[in-house]
Amino acid sequence: MQNGSGNFSNNAKYSFLYLLALLSLFFVILGAGQVLFQIINNLLPEENIRNFSIEVLRFGLSFLLVGSPVLFFTTRTINADIKNEKYSLDGGVRRWFTYFTILIASVIAVIDLVFGFYNFLSGELTLRISLKIITILFLSGFTILYYTKDIMRKDLKLRNFFLFDVIYIISVAATFIAGIFFSGSPASARHERLDGYVIRELQSIHWKLEDYFQKNNSLPKSLETLVDEKIVFPGDLSDEKNNKPYQYTRESKNRYQLCAEFRVRADEKPSEANNWNPDWQHGKGQHCFQKTVLKYRS
Repeated sequence: MQNGSGNFSNNAKYSFLYLLALLSLFFVILGAGQVLFQIINNLLPEENIRNFSIEVLRFGLSFLLVGSPVLFFTTRTINADIKNEKYSLDGGVRRWFTYFTILIASVIAVIDLVFGFYNFLSGELTLRISLKIITILFLSGFTILYYTKDIMRKDLKLRNFFLFDVIYIISVAATFIAGIFFSGSPASARHERLDGYVIRELQSIHWKLEDYFQKNNSLPKSLETLVDEKIVFPGDLSDEKNNKPYQYTRESKNRYQLCAEFRVRADEKPSEANNWNPDWQHGKGQHCFQKTVLKYRS
């Protein structure tokens, strides 16, 4: 028989394990939901509305990558201790946390369904909102079914839970792979981030050229003129990561060209790298932007 301190230690241990499992479950549901929702938004875009966010998709992948293995191994640890009779099926901590988990999953399902139907009534595409509702029902329904089955079992063995584990692993792996496909590899994300920095520098040069024109009623012959007049710093005129200078060509009194080397393609669809500005879409490799000063624009 365990003494009082033994019972307290046991309860503290499993309170920690069940709380960790609950938090990691929240990470998995949140991450999988974000990934699947963004994939749906990408495949079924709504005209003139930017629903897809690659940043949200990557946050979802991060939640999934951290939460899914923690949930799996924490749950397996708890079940192994129950099987080895280190912890009772009727333990108070187990019952409270299991029912609380079922409650949280149910609340998430209800809230998300309310927002889903609200979006449907607000005119969102029927197929897209239907897929999102199916996603919510699968995530919450699987969670509720698993924990309901777990709390109702009377034996110590893990009969019929192998199928749940297989479905869980396949679902998480498939969601993660699909998310990586739509978000791109970490190397691609780094290249996109670096290209975004190049775009911001070109935009800065563009506005400095606009200011120069307003003051001088002409464009400079070269970017070195901006350096000589201390309008820009020398380091602002090249891509510091690959030491390739930005190229400027004055084509007429009011037209000019800015060129730079880009690592990835960003002309097929808007991305966060160029602040969703269609004027700065570019292909991979050397790309030039044709610009006209504001004063001469119609």
